[in-house]
Order: sequence, then C-alpha cells, then structure tokens
Amino acid sequence: MPRILIAEDRASMRNTLRHLFTLYSKWDVCGEAIDGQQAVDAAVALKPDLVLLDYKMPNGDGIQAASEINQKLPDTPVVIFTLYKTSELESQARRVGVRAVVGKEEGVVKLLNTIRDKLAPPVV
Repeated sequence: MPRILIAEDRASMRNTLRHLFTLYSKWDVCGEAIDGQQAVDAAVALKPDLVLLDYKMPNGDGIQAASEINQKLPDTPVVIFTLYKTSELESQARRVGVRAVVGKEEGVVKLLNTIRDKLAPPVV
C-alpha cells in the first residue's frame, strides 16, 4: 500500500485528506506535518512513497520544504496542493523538483489522479 506524508498547516484539511486517501484510494497516510520544517524532518524519518505539501505554511513554505526533501530523497515524488497556484509558482516548483502543482480549486478528483500518476511506476 503506498505511503503518503501530508504537510498542511490547517488541521481540517489534513483530516479531510487523510480520510480521503485511506477510504477512497486505499493509500496509507504514514505521517502528517503542520509546517515546512516538520515536513522535511518527517519525510527523512518516514521515507514515504509520496509527499503532499501545502504551499503556504509556517517555518518554510512548500517550495523550501520540497527543495530540501528533493535534496535528501531525490526519488520521492513531491506534489504541492495549494490555493495559490500560478504559473510562477509552478515554475519555482519545477526548479526544485516538484512533480506536480494542483490547485485546491481544481478539486480532489484532480488531486487523486495526480497522486495516482506520480505513484505509478515509470513506463520503460
């Protein structure tokens, strides 16, 4: 079962995502973080199959956290789920190795499909 780390500063959103992933998608939420530094520390400790980051968080935003995670765990896909999706943010995210940026306004179906794609083994 794929293991996902959720980093989101709002408890209600973390809870919603955890329930969605475990009930609908049968993914295991192996950990949660409430800020950027906790996300990095948890990713290194837990070595999840995917890290889902919010962009705007205390103690390091999603870009900073993604950069550190990708330096320490380069094979672990990182996806940002944010209310602040812009082309500039997507460009910054790509530069630090983020695999996808999904806007919260795009909805959970888009998020689930993106995560499923990033968890799939690469086609050779």
